[in-house]
Amino acid sequence: MRQCSDVTPNKSRLPADSKKQTNGTAQPTVSFRTSSEITVPLSSLPSAAAEHLPILSLFDNAILTTDGLNNGLNDSISREFNTGSLRPASYESSPHFRKSRIKRTKICEALTDLLPSHSAMYEILETGGFWWDLLRALHPYMCSEDPKMTIQNYVFLALNQDNPSVIGRAISWLAMSLQCLPNEYETGHLNLPMPLNDLTQHYVSTVDRLIVCDDEISVSLEGIECIILQGQFYGNLGRPRKGWTVIRKALSHAVLLGLHRPPSQASTVSSLHSQRRENVWWHLVQCDAYISLMLGLPSFMVPLLEPQTDLSTTVGVTSSEDYRRKLAILVGRISQRNQAMPISIATLLSTTIQIDHELNVLATHLEPLSWNPIATSLNFSIKDALMNHESLITHFWHYQAKAYLHLPFMLQCPASNEFNYNRTACLTGSREIVRVYIRMRGLAGGKINLCRVVDFQTFTAAVILILGLLGYRPASAPRDTGQEAEDWNLVYETMEVLRVVTAEPENLIAAQCFQALETLVSISNGQFAAEGNSPRRKIFIPYFGTMHVTPGSSFATGTTQGPASHLEEAALPSTVRKQVRNPIIGIDVFNAFSFANNVQNIESIPSSAEPHDFLLPDALAMDIDQDWSWMLNTDYQMNLQG
Repeated sequence: MRQCSDVTPNKSRLPADSKKQTNGTAQPTVSFRTSSEITVPLSSLPSAAAEHLPILSLFDNAILTTDGLNNGLNDSISREFNTGSLRPASYESSPHFRKSRIKRTKICEALTDLLPSHSAMYEILETGGFWWDLLRALHPYMCSEDPKMTIQNYVFLALNQDNPSVIGRAISWLAMSLQCLPNEYETGHLNLPMPLNDLTQHYVSTVDRLIVCDDEISVSLEGIECIILQGQFYGNLGRPRKGWTVIRKALSHAVLLGLHRPPSQASTVSSLHSQRRENVWWHLVQCDAYISLMLGLPSFMVPLLEPQTDLSTTVGVTSSEDYRRKLAILVGRISQRNQAMPISIATLLSTTIQIDHELNVLATHLEPLSWNPIATSLNFSIKDALMNHESLITHFWHYQAKAYLHLPFMLQCPASNEFNYNRTACLTGSREIVRVYIRMRGLAGGKINLCRVVDFQTFTAAVILILGLLGYRPASAPRDTGQEAEDWNLVYETMEVLRVVTAEPENLIAAQCFQALETLVSISNGQFAAEGNSPRRKIFIPYFGTMHVTPGSSFATGTTQGPASHLEEAALPSTVRKQVRNPIIGIDVFNAFSFANNVQNIESIPSSAEPHDFLLPDALAMDIDQDWSWMLNTDYQMNLQG
């Protein structure tokens, strides 16, 4: 396969008006190298490399010997192949090459079908392309090793390459920019080839079909980056399950290409291309770790490429990039703990305490949360908002790991003091998730469409706070009325933010999260109306579990334990001051954080003794952008009888 930078296409794929605008001017150039190409001077290769290739010891004898400077390094071989020194002279005239070229040409033509005009693309990328700066801040050198490359220059250059993966990345950036156009943005003057939503889906499905699903095309650094962009699109849309599947595919490709191995250069300063490969690997590791934890699935693997910074000997804060890499390793260990084979709860608790200790040590190196008030002023600037986003997302992931680490123990034995520390840590982490989210949404100012998975994760944190308020604490625990009032305020602030976010077109996730919180809060306010003769009702939340709700007083204390109980009314929202009695809310089926159903405790909240009559779809078989609102007010007994 030839390098893209070596190929001059016979026909430009850009719309006609682009040629008029660029005529007579020097065109920018960019080098798109294949994923296997890496510049490694042979003189710098470590002689100890042979130790990792035992088979080479067969050649160490009186007749044959191996040279430690050339020990089986795929990067060197790949580089020589791509420069042509290892190719046969008739390589380009071979039948395989001709068939491959024909196939790739057809793919390139299909990918660039239905492109808007040059001026329309420029406007779309200018208005909705803020994810370019955001992702390249989180993961430097993504798609281009030029730190000053703009999304417009990148897309227009990429569309004129003859590499399907490179063009696929450009189409993915265009699709994400279309996805992130402001709600009030008028597209009539753009003369798009089809309606906005249809065009976006056309681009995504075409890239998925022609690039992601074709291993011959996608097994390359460019192909992996294309898959990453597809995963980002699915996350923005609220499809974590779909995002998880494509990220897993990209991880498999990355391992085949050796991205998980440390660079083979002896120099302490690696090339930009090596850094790009390393950043791509860590991007995949982080995405897989967080999505796997959310879905209750095992993480891919413990990354073999450890972060270079040893935080145990570091004093003070570290960079957000190094912090997120260390954090991703701990998040992966949380998923591994959840998937452990049936073992004693004492062993699981010991593992949890160890991870918690490492998480606390890591937290001492976390940069303070940056907050730029200018970004929320009337003079809104996306650039100002992006300046704070890296810090916000790092804090969000940290507190999410903290809450999810302790959540299973919070739901064990609510009336017992055994897991007080876990319960407190889980609630503390959930509060911080909500606070960071509110700031994040404030920075967005309604002008940036954030990832919808983040909306759902914050909704889950709010549900945890409600569980803490409605009885998930032991009877002997002292009541902190001030903290309870603050927690209710956080729940109501989350509801208000979600209510505003529902204005986004087709944002079913925010609407359903708002409805679920509204249902839980109304129940806590004494507005529990059992349907028919049902003694209880069920509320289903994807990836979290199925909660059963029974009228009555708290199982933990035997007394009413709601937002207005034993609290000064002035400290609470007016909507929760009229509570009469509080229901019992328990977890009937706990999906994502149940240690794969390995933890059993006789003092836990009893699950239903009846058979599983309620035919719910598997929580892992549906994405949160689907309609699950009909399961929020399900009458348990009616389903049992019907």
